[in-house]
Amino acid sequence: MPARKFPSISRLALFLAAVCPKLDAAEIFGRVMDADTGQSLGGAIIRAIPLARSQRQVQATSQSDGTYQFDLVRGKYRLFASLPNSDYLSQFFSASGEPRGDVIDVATFASFRIIDLKLPAGGSITGTVLRTADLAPVGNLRVYAFSQSFRASAQTSGDGTYRFRALPPGTYKVQALPLDENFVPVYYGGVRDADKSAGITIMRRQAVANIDFRLRYGGIISGRVYANRNREPIAGLKIVAENQNRQEPPYFTQTDAQGFYTLRGLTEGAYTVETAPGRESSAQRSRRYLKQFHEGRFDPELADRLEIETGSVFTGINFSLFEGASISGTVRSRHHNRPLPNVTLLFQNIDRTVVNPFQATTGPEGEFLVSDLAPGSYWVETALPARIQRLVNLFYREKLSSAKADLITLEEGERARHIDFNLPLGGTIRGGLQIEDPEYALKPAGKAVSLARRGADLDGFGKRSFKLRPDGSFIIERTPPGRYSLSPVLDDPNLVLPVNSQEKTLEMTEGDLIEGIEFPLRVVGSIAGTISSENNLVKLEGLTLLLVNLKDNTKSFFDLPAEQYTIAGVEPGKYFMVLLTKSGPSPPAAGLPTAVIYDTRVVEVQKGKTASGTNLQVPPDLNRKPGMFP
Repeated sequence: MPARKFPSISRLALFLAAVCPKLDAAEIFGRVMDADTGQSLGGAIIRAIPLARSQRQVQATSQSDGTYQFDLVRGKYRLFASLPNSDYLSQFFSASGEPRGDVIDVATFASFRIIDLKLPAGGSITGTVLRTADLAPVGNLRVYAFSQSFRASAQTSGDGTYRFRALPPGTYKVQALPLDENFVPVYYGGVRDADKSAGITIMRRQAVANIDFRLRYGGIISGRVYANRNREPIAGLKIVAENQNRQEPPYFTQTDAQGFYTLRGLTEGAYTVETAPGRESSAQRSRRYLKQFHEGRFDPELADRLEIETGSVFTGINFSLFEGASISGTVRSRHHNRPLPNVTLLFQNIDRTVVNPFQATTGPEGEFLVSDLAPGSYWVETALPARIQRLVNLFYREKLSSAKADLITLEEGERARHIDFNLPLGGTIRGGLQIEDPEYALKPAGKAVSLARRGADLDGFGKRSFKLRPDGSFIIERTPPGRYSLSPVLDDPNLVLPVNSQEKTLEMTEGDLIEGIEFPLRVVGSIAGTISSENNLVKLEGLTLLLVNLKDNTKSFFDLPAEQYTIAGVEPGKYFMVLLTKSGPSPPAAGLPTAVIYDTRVVEVQKGKTASGTNLQVPPDLNRKPGMFP
């Protein structure tokens, strides 16, 4: 029998129009073909998807010659074509280039349309997933491929093979992602980080094979999350495990309806485990549970670390979550009686469950609020901006140090209100150090001045040091009212203060300004060297230095704090130095104490200089000691 020829689409349409003037529905005819070659594609599925939800979808399948036909009732549609089990890309019909497809308006029943559909060819990726331990195939495993504009997933068969079909041209990353088994998820190339994995470039009609994976077993961490207040399980909360020994993406999962979670496939290393916001219910989110690290820590620096090896299993890694507490109040200037905006407040947990202090900043009316605080005791401190030079920073309540501060103790979920600050106006002290000898440079002189509270120090000012300026002057601002002693802190052994100028007493009132505080310094000399011993029986703590002024025969004793020593503030002249054993607690007022002498030196001290290298030694043979004091 001769082959029967099917008429062309246009001839068929003319024939139907002539013999069927009254159609019961609009008829759509067309052919599905390769977008590049024009080859007919049989077995393609064409769907007419109505825009109105009340209408049903109509479906047709192309014949071996690529033709299809279906009837549509009045309405608006989009046509979608796909060729199952092929590398052709599914897509909407679009003559205009609209990605979502052109809308086809079927206005009457008695009509027909001719619409040809062209499908572009894509590429494919195939491979095999095996276990590293025994090279056994891993079936029923999800494998994912993604490029910048396309994502796809495939499932391995019983022999471990998988195939991605109809991939648009592009460069892909491929990942094997075990969900229910304890395999380490990896990207192609055996890495966990997508940025470090090898990219696979796919062109049209290209089939890339042998994208294989070898999966190894990892570690497991599991536990439960519940509310501390009532032990209610918390569902939908994200749990994150981060490897501290490797630069790789963290692992995460979500708690189930009963608050249980399991993290699988963990690589080797030390892990911190923490909670993070997830898909909790609105009621749970309103309670503002605090982020928590294992084990019961609120700070990453204090988090317990779990050492994971291949096959390690940690169970019972539970989290008892607390509702956050808060502190609110205001900051005002006591002197000006007005609110202070932009003031930072620090909230330090003294129970050491949180290392770094929380912070808050006052608003336009001096108000502040800090939330999500862990239960415990806190001190609160103001930290004024640099532009506010004269007000005094305070701890709560009107204290000057954390040691004296009133603590605020918070229970779970507590709201501590009216934690208010009224900052006083501080005083200012100006002065400097003056060297009597103008030829001696001030640069190596004292680096600071010390200000100490005198009398009862109920607010905790204590003793504080303030740096000098390069010219030796100093300025102390924000000094609270009170009575103080001010003295230099010197690190130059060749400078001394006169006896009557070593300390100054100051009375400070709020906002006071005291100027012209001068400390005269006199230039003298010093001696420095090393004490060594060649005899193990003689210890440094049993020795002392005797310095005898050869001019007026006066003597001074100096304890040795270490092998390296410095005798500061020595008047210029010649001295006799003696290394000897310590005498009793009360040396005689006249004459020399009875002691064993180990070494002696004659030293000349010059003004403004250090007689360095004045070294003394305990000899190895004590029977040959230089002599004894009578």
